[in-house]
Amino acid sequence: MAEPSEDLSQEDILAENASLRKQLADAQHRLQNLNEQYLEEVSYWRSRALELKLELALAERSSGTADAHGPNGNHRPSDGRDGRVQELQVRPEEVEKKLEDLLARKRETETRLAKGLELSAELQRQMCQQAVSLLTRDGAGPTDTFVNFLDQADQATLRWVQQQIETRWKDLAPKGSGKTDARFK
Repeated sequence: MAEPSEDLSQEDILAENASLRKQLADAQHRLQNLNEQYLEEVSYWRSRALELKLELALAERSSGTADAHGPNGNHRPSDGRDGRVQELQVRPEEVEKKLEDLLARKRETETRLAKGLELSAELQRQMCQQAVSLLTRDGAGPTDTFVNFLDQADQATLRWVQQQIETRWKDLAPKGSGKTDARFK
């Protein structure tokens, strides 16, 4: 991206600034979505792992701890529950595989997150450079900068600015001056 220069018109700078703000907002939105998806997946797999542990514990309890284990401590299904116990024994491998997949996706998401944060920081730095160039350009005083800002501000920001000006105006008004201006009340 080109550095702001004196050759660029104010409209070009403002358009570029708006474009950078949109890119920054989009990047932050994508980052937030990725974080939310990641947290949902982690929550799902944690609860699923707990459910499987509970099922396995219940299966072991229902088959009896003394009957369920052979002399060498190996699991020995009984009472025709062979299929269910084998199914529960297979699931931990599935859970481990899914956990590995989830961890790989987490690493990918963290990489994308880091890139998004870097992009966000770079866009923020560029916006600051543009703001500095607008504020320090020749012939631009505080009044010019403020007037240019009014075109770009939203209604809530303008209300805030108005409140700040009125507060300052009241602070500057002489005490007991008897002014009848509504702004001094």
